[in-house]
Amino acid sequence: MLKLLLFLTMIINLSAISEEKRKEYEKRDQYTEATRNLIRVKDWKTNFNNLNKLGPYFMKEIESIKSLFNLSEKDFSIFCTPYDTICPPLSTNHTFIKHQYTIKEYYSFINTLKHKNPNQAAYLIYEIYDLETIFGITQETIYSFNENKPELAITYNPTYKKTFETLKNIHYKAQNDFDLATNILKQNYTDNNFDTFMLKFIEIHKLATHAYFNLHNLLYKCIYSRSTEEKNKYCNYN
Repeated sequence: MLKLLLFLTMIINLSAISEEKRKEYEKRDQYTEATRNLIRVKDWKTNFNNLNKLGPYFMKEIESIKSLFNLSEKDFSIFCTPYDTICPPLSTNHTFIKHQYTIKEYYSFINTLKHKNPNQAAYLIYEIYDLETIFGITQETIYSFNENKPELAITYNPTYKKTFETLKNIHYKAQNDFDLATNILKQNYTDNNFDTFMLKFIEIHKLATHAYFNLHNLLYKCIYSRSTEEKNKYCNYN
């Protein structure tokens, strides 16, 4: 009887932990979507403060990024293959893995900026990583649309296909514009270079998030939804 009670107690505790984790994941997802819905402006401090107001996750990420600022350029050139038996400890640092490429790619620019204003440098890295994540998720949505080929929906309403093509082109334009804009970050840091990048970034972010949200809504909340078009706001793309 005692063993049974202990077993039931363990199950209840595990369920409580599982529910707590689920709620935490939900909060994190809601925060992430809120950050991507947030309109960016030229002034990085305004963006910084607005992101900070959305929840504690932003400053935690900023502080994690700043913890990398004492590393050298050589540290960011570390490369480990899956077959390495011995690899530097940095290769297991989650923050390092997330941002290694960005800091390595724009090291001179970021290295100067981190001495001028660590928060500003960390903010820049944060935005670049999240924008590239948005691009990746959007590309997966495009692949899903192409692979699953919702032909019945497209046949029933050809405007879905037209909308899909329009949003896909917006996504690719944002990617191309971002590739061009990051050339600025390969130069030496100046206040003017940073401001020029931010002017381009706010427009790119607007395009990227437009494609990100609307492609997802079109595919998963409209075409694959059981709701009728009349009741489903995600089907209205006029």
